[in-house]
Amino acid sequence: MAAILHNRKFLGEYKYREIVIPNGISTIVPQDLFDRVQNKLAKNRKAPARHKAEDDYLLTTKLFRGTCGALMVG
Repeated sequence: MAAILHNRKFLGEYKYREIVIPNGISTIVPQDLFDRVQNKLAKNRKAPARHKAEDDYLLTTKLFRGTCGALMVG
């Protein structure tokens, strides 16, 4: 899926080895939409809690601290 979102062929850009031909094929996605997707992907790549939401522990979201009521995590 990520390869599709980064593919510049949707902008009509044809590339063969080192040669890039703009408008070499028909455009499928407008430039502004492609740029917005690239910005969103860059923003999501830097997300601090990207791998934090995995439930690897049996009692995750089930144990609470008695003193303050906060969730206990592994």
